[in-house]
Amino acid sequence: GRIDDQVKIRGYRIELGEIERTLLLHEAVSEAAVAARDDEAGGKRLVGYVVADRACTSGELRRHCAERLPAYMIPEAFVQLESMPLTASGKADRKALPEPEEEMATGTEYAAPENGTEMKLAALWAELLQRERVGVHDNFFELGGHSLLLVRMHKRLEQEFGRLLSVTDLFAYPSVAKLAEYLDRHNRTPKRSALVPLRVPGGWGPAERRPQAADYLKLTLAASTVRELRDIAEAERTEPALPALGIWVVLLARMFRQPRFDLPVAGFGQGIRVAEIDLNAARGFSELLERLRAFLSADAALPEFAAGASAGTDAIVPLYRNGLAGELPREWKGKTDLTIAVGTAGTAWTVEIEYDAGKIRREKLKELLQAFPMWCSRLAGEKQAREQPAAAQEKAAISGEDPG
Repeated sequence: GRIDDQVKIRGYRIELGEIERTLLLHEAVSEAAVAARDDEAGGKRLVGYVVADRACTSGELRRHCAERLPAYMIPEAFVQLESMPLTASGKADRKALPEPEEEMATGTEYAAPENGTEMKLAALWAELLQRERVGVHDNFFELGGHSLLLVRMHKRLEQEFGRLLSVTDLFAYPSVAKLAEYLDRHNRTPKRSALVPLRVPGGWGPAERRPQAADYLKLTLAASTVRELRDIAEAERTEPALPALGIWVVLLARMFRQPRFDLPVAGFGQGIRVAEIDLNAARGFSELLERLRAFLSADAALPEFAAGASAGTDAIVPLYRNGLAGELPREWKGKTDLTIAVGTAGTAWTVEIEYDAGKIRREKLKELLQAFPMWCSRLAGEKQAREQPAAAQEKAAISGEDPG
C-alpha cells in the first residue's frame, strides 16, 4: 500500500485501506474511510467512518470487522456520515474527516450502574474508552477495548481491589455487570495461590518412577516449517515468537486433554509471567494470541506454588521459554517438570524439550515435538485458505463483479 495509507499503532504497522475494504463488504455500507486519531493517553487509535443506507451500530460494524481482521485492526470508534468528504481526485479526504465527538449507538440498551462496584467500573471504563458513559451490559471489546487498554485496566483494578483479578478474568467477564458480580463474589472468597498443573493421562507415565530423572529432546525445524511460521506471524502482524507460543499452548492442551492450565513463560521481557490458559474461552487462534499478548504485557504475580509446592506424581508443571539462552530465576530452578524452549533467531530455528522422565515417557514427548511442524503447516494452510476468498470478495466489492 501507499505510505500515507500506513500507520503504526501499538507496535503494529497497519494498512488503512485493508480496513476500509473490509468495511465496504458490509451489506449496508456504500463508502468507508479509516483514520488514525490521537487518544487521551498520547497514542493513536483507529476511527472508522462509513456512509450507509441505514443507521448502523458500532457493535455490528465491530463484529463484522472481527470476522475478517485481527483484533488490533478493528477501529476503536465508528462515525456514520451523511456523505464522505472527498479530495479533488474523488478519493476520501482523511484530513477532512471530523473528530468522533458523537458516539455511535452500540446496539446494547443502556442500563445504569446500581451499586458501588458497578459505578467504579463504569467510571473507569468510560475514562479508558473515552466515552461519556458506559452501561453495565456494554461489552468492553465492542466499545473499542483492546489488549493494551486491558492491561491498563488490570493495573488500575489491582490498585482498587487488590490482586483479585487476572487478565483471563477480564476476558471472561467483559461487561461491567459480570465483572462487578465476579469482584463482589471473590471479595468474599480467597484467590487461589497455586498453579494449575497439567495432569498426566493414564498410561503416559514410565514403568519405573524415578524422581527428577532429567531427559532431553531436540528438533531443528525444516526450512518449510520456518517459512510457515513466518507466514502465520505475518498474517497476525507480529513476530514469529508469539504464534510459536500459541501453537505450543494448543499442543499442550490437546495432548494432555486439558484446556485449562497455567503456563509460566520466560523470554518475553524481564522475569517470568504466568499465563492462565483457558482454550475454551478463546474464539480461534487470533484471539488466543491476543490473550497471550495481554498476559505478557501484564505484571503477573507469581503464585506461591513457584516457591516450592509439588505438583504430585500424576501432574507436571510446564514452562515455556522464548529463546534457548539465559538462566531461569533462582526460585524456578528445579520447580518445573517440562521445559519447552523455542529459538527463532538466526537461520537454524530449534525446539528443545527438557523433562522429568520419572513422570512421563519419552515417546509421548516425541509425539508432542513432532506435532509442532504439523500444526505450523495446518495453521498456515488455514490462513491462506481464508485469505483467498476474502481477496476475491474485496475485488468483487470494488469492481462490482460476482465473486462466484
